[in-house]
Amino acid sequence: MSKWLKLGINVAIMFFRFGIVAGYVTLIYPIIYLADAFQNRTTHVILTSSDFLRFSNNDQATLGAVKSFPSWPYALLMALGIVLSVWASIKLFKALIKLLTNIRDQDYFSTSNELALTTIIKAQVAMLLGDLLVAGGNQLSQSWLLRVNSGAFSETWETCFHDAFLIIMLAAIYETYRHAMRVKAENDLTV
Repeated sequence: MSKWLKLGINVAIMFFRFGIVAGYVTLIYPIIYLADAFQNRTTHVILTSSDFLRFSNNDQATLGAVKSFPSWPYALLMALGIVLSVWASIKLFKALIKLLTNIRDQDYFSTSNELALTTIIKAQVAMLLGDLLVAGGNQLSQSWLLRVNSGAFSETWETCFHDAFLIIMLAAIYETYRHAMRVKAENDLTV
């Protein structure tokens, strides 16, 4: 393995470790949604925040829609979705660090790589579930208040389709790796 590849892997591992730290800090973020719901400020925040864009200048939410906006379901969907997505990202980064460390150490065919790939797939499934919750919350603000979230955690239903496609791709890679592990094990027995 070239020294440049080892350097690149070490840099990637370092960025993933920063991502883990950032993930733990981001777990505080859902408190904002819950605090806004406790103070009955959710609707006001959505209507005045620069993170939420209007469809057009002519579209305004009716007073009835503003007053009857489901603040608590919105806050709970967003908070639970964010916690689930961030937790899954932390798990994903830890598994990627393990996988890259094994590749750097030239330990290509090990059960820890298979476990890391399994963890990556499980984390992606958890991310899909989190994104479904966040997309549901964003759909509430879009349907009731005519505002589209363009800030942090602006997942939509399209994001969920991308997550599902990524799970399928990761499962194919996992099955290919498992098959390679079986072939190598059979090869080691015949030699």
